[in-house]
Amino acid sequence: MRILQVHPLLRGDRLSPVAGGKSRVSLQLTSYLAAEGHTLSLFPYPERLFDVPRALRLPNGQTAALCPTAILPTRRSLPADLAALMRARLGARRLSGENGSFDLLALDALRRALAEQQPEIVHCHHTFSDFPFLYRGLSARAPLILTHHAYQPAARIDLYDWVIFVSWRWQHEVVERTGFPIDRTRVIHNPVADVFTQGEVVPAQVRRGLAFLGNLIPRKGLALLLQAYVEDPELRGHPLTVCGTGEAQAEYRELAERHNLPVEFRGRLAPEEVRQVLAGSCALVVPSRSEGFSVAMLEALCMGTPVVGWGPQVEELEAALAQPVGVALASDTSAGSLAGRILGLIEKVSRKKLPLEEIAQRARAAFSIEQAGMATLRLYREAQAGPP
Repeated sequence: MRILQVHPLLRGDRLSPVAGGKSRVSLQLTSYLAAEGHTLSLFPYPERLFDVPRALRLPNGQTAALCPTAILPTRRSLPADLAALMRARLGARRLSGENGSFDLLALDALRRALAEQQPEIVHCHHTFSDFPFLYRGLSARAPLILTHHAYQPAARIDLYDWVIFVSWRWQHEVVERTGFPIDRTRVIHNPVADVFTQGEVVPAQVRRGLAFLGNLIPRKGLALLLQAYVEDPELRGHPLTVCGTGEAQAEYRELAERHNLPVEFRGRLAPEEVRQVLAGSCALVVPSRSEGFSVAMLEALCMGTPVVGWGPQVEELEAALAQPVGVALASDTSAGSLAGRILGLIEKVSRKKLPLEEIAQRARAAFSIEQAGMATLRLYREAQAGPP
């Protein structure tokens, strides 16, 4: 099968600063599909790539065609590009795109990519993107699939033929809010990288402290966690390791230093480094009130590390694994309440009241790339067969 993927171009194994955890997930899927014998090409819109190598070496040694996302229109192609861009922007119900004149260059690049690669499936991994408007502006025919990572509905979700949700809850909520046909949706939980499905589970008595993993932006909830450390002296007995970078990093560092909190900021880490942090922690705390479906939580559970996070996701994880996995937070959780819930979970871990090895085994089986890859291929074949 010939598949065109639209996702970030990762330069190395660290997270894309724009895409977060889903950048690794999308690249992992591309690698899996290539290993299964399919022909992969990557169009990393909206990154502005004029001159790129024609082949991209994937982490597993496979290759995919790498398509430029910007080509200067020729005098011959310019009228068609302008007409396609107008159709795209009318379809978006706005006369100016978020990428400005770059979209004119992207249209010509996309036209060439479609002509050269002849994809049978086009799969976009950006929930909020102008890509579907450009694609429909070219009147392309291959089925267009979206992996919907976010908690807010994609704009003009109706431009997609099929939608993959990473959470049962978000499938229900987005379908209810948008009217998108539920029979053209599937739920496929994100997979974790292979590094998180290997190795022994660290015993409870060896674990120490807490971990936070994510972009350092307000909606991820690190400010609430740091405030919990400020308010609760007992919690300060459990050091916190923060993995990630972002616009609020300086503010969070200043807060931790001002109150002399036991916090280490590690920056953006490679998967193996993340694995080591999670494996040695008593719990992963991601107190975001707006998380879609945190890849970090899946990675933590595969290491046997309990999680503290947004209620609906923790509850869905417990249903998927048929096993308690940590603490489900209400959306109005205060800093003081968060501290108390975390301390209660740490006590459970220390008293061995949570079966860490069992959690890891179940999570590794449920969130493997094989599970996600096979489910994705089933959907591709359904999409090729036509509408349900």
